[in-house]
Amino acid sequence: MAPRDEQVRTALQMMPINILRKLIEERELGVTSRSSDTLIRHLVEDGWTDDEYEVLKRRLAKIQREKQPYSRYIVDIDSLDQGVDQDLPDHERIADLLTTNTAEFDEMGLADPGFEVDEVKENSVTGIHWTKSINYKLTPLYEIKADETVYETGFNFDLDNNILLIDCSLPAKASNLTNVLRHQGIATDSVGHDDLATQTANQFVQDFVDEFKERLLDRSNQLALDPSDTSAALEIDLVEMLVDEAELEDIRIGGRTNIIGNPTVKELREDHDARVVRLEGQFRLDETYYNFITGSTDGMGQVSVKKQGRVEERPEIVEEAFDFIYDSYDQQFVDV
Repeated sequence: MAPRDEQVRTALQMMPINILRKLIEERELGVTSRSSDTLIRHLVEDGWTDDEYEVLKRRLAKIQREKQPYSRYIVDIDSLDQGVDQDLPDHERIADLLTTNTAEFDEMGLADPGFEVDEVKENSVTGIHWTKSINYKLTPLYEIKADETVYETGFNFDLDNNILLIDCSLPAKASNLTNVLRHQGIATDSVGHDDLATQTANQFVQDFVDEFKERLLDRSNQLALDPSDTSAALEIDLVEMLVDEAELEDIRIGGRTNIIGNPTVKELREDHDARVVRLEGQFRLDETYYNFITGSTDGMGQVSVKKQGRVEERPEIVEEAFDFIYDSYDQQFVDV
């Protein structure tokens, strides 16, 4: 059965104009316009089979993945409930604790929040923590309607490094996962520089910036960059510092990468024992620019990457960029 025009129109309205033009070309419609509405009208009128509509939805999913930030939060695995069989290896003990709170699904979708364990191996346990929120709103016809949103939070218990990797874009969902795990009998702890002296912690942050920048410049296809202008590879725009162990203060440093040498940063370090807790900026990798955030939040390590520019239907390059920056982050923030 062919999809309704309104279904196709809704999917097309969620696509950027460069992809709409690409669809026009693929379907050989011969239409040119600067108006998304005009392109969508011609695409809808062309008629769509059910198979074509399914392919369109899959393309839309790829576009959404590319546009969204790729984010990860990191915590240490502190302890496991002593009530679980002590003779079992850790990966089996973790899996047993998670399966006492399994997500349930029905024909309507997520019925009961909980865990879905994907893979249990000697050195890792991976899966998804499913949750949902329901908000109610009053329509113009004075009807109360429920608006339900389902969230999936990916997790990976990395037992080789004794850390939990949480893949999601919302820190509140990552923090909620650690709270749920604590009730399940899996305690976590913060990673990063909290236990280090302030001077040492700040040096680790500067070392991260320096090492990451060097790796970017070493990439063979970075040769097009002006060798005298290394800011084209990496720029730090914002430094967030914890001042007097009480308040957070944001410092704009204008894209420079010498963080601890910045006058404002130096003054806060010397007068208030301030430490850097978060960085924001942008970097260039393989001719594509990305925004990034690194540091810690709510007791969790944090890394987030978001692609700049036009959608290319290549979500995999965002993941590759994330992996590239995470290698440097892991060395200077996690494995310390």
